[in-house]
Amino acid sequence: MTCQVTPQLPINVLVLGVAVSLAAYAVTQYYRRGHRSELAAFVSLMVAISLWEVGGIAEDVATSASAKLLAVNFINAIAVWLFVYSMLWLALAYSNNTKWVNRWTVGAALAHIAGTAAVLAVAPEFLYEVTGLTTRGPVTAMGVGFDQWVALDRRLKLAFYITQLYGYLVILTAGVVLGQYLVRNRGSLYTGQAGSLAVGIGIPLTANLLLFTGTIPPELSATDIALAATALGFAVAVFRYRFLRITPVGRQQLVDGMSDPVVMLDGRDRVVDCNPAARTLVDAPPDWRGMAATGFFEPLPGSVERITQGGDEGSITAGVDGSARTFSPDVSAIRGGGDAPVGRLLVFRDITEQKQREQQLRRQNERLDQFASLVSHDLRNPLHVADSNLALAAETGDRDRIETARENLDRMETIIEELLTMARAGLSVEDTDAVGIAAVVRESWHHAQTEGLTLDLQVSESTTVQADRDRLLHVFENLVRNAVDHNDPPLTVRIGTLDAASSSGAEQPVGFYVEDDGDGIPESHREDVFEYGFTTTSDGTGFGLSIVQDIVDAHGWNVCVTEGDDGGARFEIRY
Repeated sequence: MTCQVTPQLPINVLVLGVAVSLAAYAVTQYYRRGHRSELAAFVSLMVAISLWEVGGIAEDVATSASAKLLAVNFINAIAVWLFVYSMLWLALAYSNNTKWVNRWTVGAALAHIAGTAAVLAVAPEFLYEVTGLTTRGPVTAMGVGFDQWVALDRRLKLAFYITQLYGYLVILTAGVVLGQYLVRNRGSLYTGQAGSLAVGIGIPLTANLLLFTGTIPPELSATDIALAATALGFAVAVFRYRFLRITPVGRQQLVDGMSDPVVMLDGRDRVVDCNPAARTLVDAPPDWRGMAATGFFEPLPGSVERITQGGDEGSITAGVDGSARTFSPDVSAIRGGGDAPVGRLLVFRDITEQKQREQQLRRQNERLDQFASLVSHDLRNPLHVADSNLALAAETGDRDRIETARENLDRMETIIEELLTMARAGLSVEDTDAVGIAAVVRESWHHAQTEGLTLDLQVSESTTVQADRDRLLHVFENLVRNAVDHNDPPLTVRIGTLDAASSSGAEQPVGFYVEDDGDGIPESHREDVFEYGFTTTSDGTGFGLSIVQDIVDAHGWNVCVTEGDDGGARFEIRY
């Protein structure tokens, strides 16, 4: 039996080597990663290409028409249909539509392949009309000379066109499935994966269409040569885009529409995929795909190891859309069905509101402890004094004792009122209105003990602030009373706005101040005056300025104390 060497023989051998290697590698991944359907489909596809190339090599080296026809029929009966059905299987598995891959569909595909093989075994010229052999060559390709060789001279029959149309229909179905998946997941790593697969499938399909339309004669068919592009495309998908290691199993959990940032890392802690929320969180560069986790998470506070560890220990606070948000990374292993993880999925749960509630609850608990201490101590002392003096008054008839008891009862009433004010002051402000500052100041001046005080109001009647009116009234009342309690008359209290230039150049109020011309507050005490119970007078409760602090915090404002223009105390509250 004689053999020949054709210019396309080396290409067929090369493609066969690549396909067999990819098939072997895919088999190892299949058993290592838990018998996943997409890996099994990939193995089947590589086997189909390998069989196709074996048939092509047999056709190349054969020199008789009967041997060449046998090789061509082997390709058409087995390799072609195994390739077509494997491609559909891969598209379905890749897009998580494996419900269509069942014993009925697989059985129908195998029956079709067996039936085609049986027909071609009985009628070898069912698809072609063979007229003999035709001579080609000699040629020189890439510096290598090839002598003349013979090719099968054949014409396509109607049966060939009908079977090819059916094959195109199956391939079109696979393309639609894959295309829909690409549209849903555009911009992700899987675009590269699926794009490489699409190129690998599309080139041999194009070569086959040239044969189908009669653009090139059957003896010059380049379909088996075009499979070199298929092998190359699949190699890129496997080794560049890690197709066999990380496939859309993880993507199903990675929804672009999620408000929580989501990042997927591979086994070597490289960023495989992430959603827009994650890219916004870290201000990711355009070439974020493939970055090491250390570089990707570098803009976030804390170490990468702590972040990727997850849980409360890895919680971070970062600026998002101009506001501080707190996130807790929830880390889970990505497994393909086997024991060995193929990567990790990090979901950054937004726990900002939870942390705020925890902080509010902590403050409330602290306030309850303070209230309990105040009730047990500050109320008990005047109650004990009042009780003792009433008892002595009953025994001796001394009316001065009654007056002392009344004074201590009045002090108890003051403490109780301020305790109630404190309890309400710490509650967050839910509803606010545009409140005129000047009107509230005058009302607070009427409520406070202002004998011997002069009000210097430097606030326009039209100046308003978004606030809870009742609690804003308490702010001014307590600041005025604080001035009264710590200074001797005559005393002037000045109240005005803190202004700043706006974008239009006009002055806009950004806060207000309350200052007096009294003795002022020593610098060593300025950090302590807002603490509960802090007072420098024997009859003070130490609640007034802590109430101011609570109300200011509840509004989301800031308060500080400094020295006034005339040397007295100056309280500045900024919105």
